[in-house]
Amino acid sequence: MKTTKIISAIVLVFLFAVSVIAQQTENQLWYSLKHTVKPEKLDEYRELMKNFTSACKEHNYPFTFYGFKSLGPEFYYFYPVKDYNTIEELSSAAWEIVPKLEPDWASKFFGSLENWEGFFIRSIDSLSYNPENGPAIGEELVYAEWWVSYHKTLTARQYRNAFREGVERQKKANLEYPIGRFRGDIGMNNPVFITVFWGKNVADLYAHLNKIWENLGEEVQGMINDLESTTSKSKKIPFWYQKEFSYSSE
Repeated sequence: MKTTKIISAIVLVFLFAVSVIAQQTENQLWYSLKHTVKPEKLDEYRELMKNFTSACKEHNYPFTFYGFKSLGPEFYYFYPVKDYNTIEELSSAAWEIVPKLEPDWASKFFGSLENWEGFFIRSIDSLSYNPENGPAIGEELVYAEWWVSYHKTLTARQYRNAFREGVERQKKANLEYPIGRFRGDIGMNNPVFITVFWGKNVADLYAHLNKIWENLGEEVQGMINDLESTTSKSKKIPFWYQKEFSYSSE
């Protein structure tokens, strides 16, 4: 089955992103923040984050972020940043917003979390595909999947060689949905590569994946399949865009 082949062969994924963010700097660095929420606190967490995002808009928080819900109680936030030190500025600016909220917002917020973690990823723009026309991310395209691939020996050059021709074929075929490709940075172990696929919903995403696979041709399919020998593990992470937890500083 073509869909099964795609899942086992293309391997790669993660953040968002993405075409919503196609206007960012070339090979953009992203700070990624994952919140794992206590199941019994999900409703409270949602309300707290809605209030925080609204306060960011009202008080001109200086950093853009995009919010996504994953499986169960997991939420991800992606910040385009200029360098690694920017996270200190993100944190300081956020703490300037907190006093604008209810007095016990911080204690409720941290009390709603099971844990949290942060890491960096960097886009590989030469291997990403952002069509000029097509459904917009965050509007029509609200479901994404990160295909994350951890490798023992794979280099960036090997990865690029395998996907460069595929990107050209996608451009020539004028496929309508974007594809984002990233590599793991600080906070992610081993060589990590990520591909982000988009759809209007789960069924729509997989229908589009069949189109992508058919368009690649046997030669490129073989190159992608060969990457599996370098893979130590892989996983897929589903994402649903959360407009109410997203904010643009522009």
